[in-house]
Amino acid sequence: MRRKWSVLSIFLFITGSLFLPSALRSQTFRGGINGTITDSSGAFVPGAKVTAVDTATAAARETISSGAGEFLFSDLPLSTYTIKVEAAGFQITEITGEPQQTEL
Repeated sequence: MRRKWSVLSIFLFITGSLFLPSALRSQTFRGGINGTITDSSGAFVPGAKVTAVDTATAAARETISSGAGEFLFSDLPLSTYTIKVEAAGFQITEITGEPQQTEL
């Protein structure tokens, strides 16, 4: 009877070990921020300078919005960020913390 439990234990250990590496690889401590920049009429704002600043470290990343007003910051360390949007003809807009919808 003891041998039966021993073989079963080894089988379960090997089976569990096969799935463990894939489970560990799926964990991440990074995130992303994306959005679409529009004006008060809902028109896209292409070519806007978008800056993401980590409020804890002051590390900054910049990008330019696409023709459809879209921007993306990927692979960011988890933190709180301030997003600053600058576009010709519009006032500078800053957003900090929780996601929200803000008009330029």
